[in-house]
Amino acid sequence: MASRELAEPVESASRCRERADESLFAFGFQEVSRPTFSVGEQERKEIYKAAWKRGGGFRFMFETFGDISIDEAANKEASNFIKANIRETVKDENKARKLMPTQLYARRPLCDSGYYEQFNRDNVAVVSLAETLIERMPPKGTLTTDGTEYELDAIIFATGFDAVDGNYTRVAIQGREGNSQLALGRGGSDIVPGRPNGLFSNLPPAIETQVEFISDTIEKADKVSLDDTNGLSRTDSVTGKRSSSPMVEALAESEERWTEECDKLSAGSLFRRTDSWIFGSNVAGKKSSILFYFAGLSAHRKVLARRS
Repeated sequence: MASRELAEPVESASRCRERADESLFAFGFQEVSRPTFSVGEQERKEIYKAAWKRGGGFRFMFETFGDISIDEAANKEASNFIKANIRETVKDENKARKLMPTQLYARRPLCDSGYYEQFNRDNVAVVSLAETLIERMPPKGTLTTDGTEYELDAIIFATGFDAVDGNYTRVAIQGREGNSQLALGRGGSDIVPGRPNGLFSNLPPAIETQVEFISDTIEKADKVSLDDTNGLSRTDSVTGKRSSSPMVEALAESEERWTEECDKLSAGSLFRRTDSWIFGSNVAGKKSSILFYFAGLSAHRKVLARRS
């Protein structure tokens, strides 16, 4: 956190939470709706520069202009600014070339906070795996297919991750008939009947909202009187047995509606045009699908309030 933020009174924490709940990503700032080409070229560059200097990829993508992730021309304009700054910062032309994005600016948002300056150091090299693969790892480091050996003290494997539902699939959670409910819903926004994934949070800043939703749901379920005398007993959709215990359960028709809603919300996003971890495309055998609610946290909270 910036020193000015640390100096703020503790009482401001509640306001920070409110700002997060009112925003799209809940990252401490309010996203803008201003179109890229609603301002002149010089003003546009100044807005980009201020965001680049401040740092934070999500701020650069969503606090500068509101159409970078949905309009290809706006996206290209932002990409050109980023490329120009990489060229200006990284003195070695070959290093700079390898660092420049070649696809749409629609993956993990780029920005700078001293990162690109590190490539001006003599002990820092850039190897593009799109051009040169790692052939093997000799005792002192790595050997690439062009015959270059790089001596390294340590190797960190940052090859991506199984986002959103990856860790859940590694937990032995069984359904009522003994099958793995998580395996059934592998890769997708689907809510498998019998396992409401609304109880899983897929965005760290949304945890507070999820806790509130789960707590309220359990409280409401506990207050419901489900006994035969009131005619409110239910039939378990899987076992077919009668029960008077309260239960939270996702129905097949609800699953279908939710999946359609998530798909529709993301349809106009440029993120859909990339093979990205955002959709699980980086995991072999995983179904590429919508894993996030693209309307954002503020809209999600309204949905929960409306349906609770």
